[in-house]
Amino acid sequence: MDESQQHNDARIVNFARTALFSERCGNGVDLNGGDILLNGPSFRNKPRIAVTIAAWIKLFSVEGPNSLFDTIGGINSTHDNGQYHLEIDSGSVRWFHRNEHGQIIFNVTSEVIVPSHVWTHVACTYDSKLGQADIYVNAKFILRGDGSGELSQDWQEKAGIGEHKGERLLDGQIDEFYISNEALTQEEIKKLMQRCEFEKGMYDYLFEEKINVL
Repeated sequence: MDESQQHNDARIVNFARTALFSERCGNGVDLNGGDILLNGPSFRNKPRIAVTIAAWIKLFSVEGPNSLFDTIGGINSTHDNGQYHLEIDSGSVRWFHRNEHGQIIFNVTSEVIVPSHVWTHVACTYDSKLGQADIYVNAKFILRGDGSGELSQDWQEKAGIGEHKGERLLDGQIDEFYISNEALTQEEIKKLMQRCEFEKGMYDYLFEEKINVL
């Protein structure tokens, strides 16, 4: 259920199932090769000028791409390729968007930074007025790329969490999925992340080791 009062509720399909990962934040979803689908055509307040997409994730494998969120347009688009792509590809965060006309708005990929089997918070933002697309991991700023143009409004064919065209399955668990039509600041992302508590792992050590070589 959507907690924003916008009634952008999702449905779980295929083998995905709800599960309790955080006592503070309630149920999340174990994907099991399934999907969480939004109603793209009727989704309210789609981001146009700016966007933030964030989630807590725990991947069982980081081999190849794991799709956190993607959209595909319909009759209002000149192509049938993905428009949003937020995914973890071999541990790297890929943050990508092309509009209805096939124009790439931004394309940013981090160094390898997300480990497997550890709860990790990933947040990505874009602000068309500033022309900036940012990636954050556990509320730490990772990378900024250039961008230009407004965001696609055509979510007709598909909008959701999980596979993209039968591939890029999300091999893991997800909780506290968040979309905003504003580009949150780093402090706001930190507050968003701190709403939940998950099991502690060796992520801080791994993160510091990888940050040192970025």
